[in-house]
Amino acid sequence: MKLLLFLLPILLFSKENFPFSFFKKGDNNLSKPTALFIGGVQGDEPGGFHAAALLVTNYSFSNGNVWIVPNLNFYSIIKRSRGVYGDMNRKFHDISKNDPDYESIRQLREDAITNSLLIRCVKI
Repeated sequence: MKLLLFLLPILLFSKENFPFSFFKKGDNNLSKPTALFIGGVQGDEPGGFHAAALLVTNYSFSNGNVWIVPNLNFYSIIKRSRGVYGDMNRKFHDISKNDPDYESIRQLREDAITNSLLIRCVKI
């Protein structure tokens, strides 16, 4: 309980980038179709991150691959904000290296490319 009380202010008031989760479900055969679901882009829209979390916890997939990021903008989720540092939807195409969301976008792109998923983004 003391640890929770210690961590709660850090979680609520920290401006650090929080890591996001990346789940791979399905038959792990990249020659089959692959879908990427991203939830939590806006922290004030709980339907997105709840739906993505349900895909991770309640469903299995047997024909193809389903990759899920349920909490991309976790800091905005815990702050219940559309985007603490601006609307993340507007940042996928072009983002400054000085933007606080830069690392999350860069990491998502890197994970997608590393896992052989093609997404239309400008290279960072």
